[in-house]
Amino acid sequence: MPVLRKLIDDVEAIIRNRAMKSFELMAEVKDNIGGDIRRMIEDHKRRGI
Repeated sequence: MPVLRKLIDDVEAIIRNRAMKSFELMAEVKDNIGGDIRRMIEDHKRRGI
C-alpha cells in the first residue's frame, strides 16, 4: 500500500507542477497582451486618433 500512496503523491505533484506552469504561462501571455494594448493606446494618442 505505501508504494501506491507514493505513486499517487508523485502523480499529484506532477499535475500540480504542470498546472502551476500553465497558470504562469497564462499570466505571462496576459502581461504581454496588456503591454501590447497599452502601446497601441499610446500610439493612437500620439497620432491623435
